[in-house]
Amino acid sequence: MDSKKEDPPSQMREKKLFLDKEQAMVMIGFQGPPLSNKDRFGLEVLSSVLSAPLNGRLFLRIREEFGQSYTLGGGYTPGLDLGFIYFYVATNEESVYKVKDLLIEEIRALQKEKLSESELTVIKTYLKGSFTMALQTNAALSFASGLDELYGLGYNYYRRYGEEIDQVSPEGIQRLARTYLDPQKSAIVVTRPSPGRDLILLRTINGTDAE
Repeated sequence: MDSKKEDPPSQMREKKLFLDKEQAMVMIGFQGPPLSNKDRFGLEVLSSVLSAPLNGRLFLRIREEFGQSYTLGGGYTPGLDLGFIYFYVATNEESVYKVKDLLIEEIRALQKEKLSESELTVIKTYLKGSFTMALQTNAALSFASGLDELYGLGYNYYRRYGEEIDQVSPEGIQRLARTYLDPQKSAIVVTRPSPGRDLILLRTINGTDAE
């Protein structure tokens, strides 16, 4: 099988787009390790520390404290050759660049200070519970086992999940944040509502065609 590996960006790549949407959005992505790399479990924990619903740092900082997020999330998706780590926040046009700064601040905070054991325990419990629930049906378990066998990990690889998650430490999270979440090696996309969108909507409401 041909490898599709690619070096991470040597500097931050940022793309700004105008879309026919009411909301604005910030998305940031990083290159991650493949399925076979043991860092994958730590990165699942790390990404959930930031993006978990209700108690993730992005939720608490941007949605609860700053109060300018419609929805947010993120995660780590491993692949055979490479993986990717991503986070996103939907907000309003006026707050989009402030949200971008807050997102990067929270990433840097993971690099500078270790998590507390209590915060880490909450995230681990959330991940293990979600994983177990996702495999409750025969179809889901068969699909997961089949893919793991196909990828060379073994059909019963899923049984290691809880143990691997439990082994993740605060020091490990800090190391992973420093290794994989370098903002200077990220790809950022900022979307904003198209200029003149409000005028087009107003003409539509009034029954006139936009020129």
